Amino acid sequence: PEIDNNRITRAKIFIERRITTKLTVDELSEYVNLNRSYLTRQFKHFFGLSPNEYISIAKIEYATNLLKTSNLSLETIANKLSFSDTAHFSHKFKHYTGLTPGEFRRLFRK
Repeated sequence: PEIDNNRITRAKIFIERRITTKLTVDELSEYVNLNRSYLTRQFKHFFGLSPNEYISIAKIEYATNLLKTSNLSLETIANKLSFSDTAHFSHKFKHYTGLTPGEFRRLFRK
């Protein structure tokens, strides 16, 4: 239905606006007033990713931009994106890019 389509789009926008905060699918489902599992299924249907995957990828894309354009430390970037610690940030970053944040920064800056 059209109403659900609108809510799923609102969920995506909500993620993008809150990318630097710790965000859960429960908060997201509450925000758009949809059941968590229904939201997850619909989100995946519309965007090809679960909300959690989308959040992770959006955070990593934001981080790649910071690594390219700033001299912020990895710890500062991890904190800014609400990762629990630098190790968790580095692990997620490597999972999605194949490089550690440090390797990415060195490669990009050459």
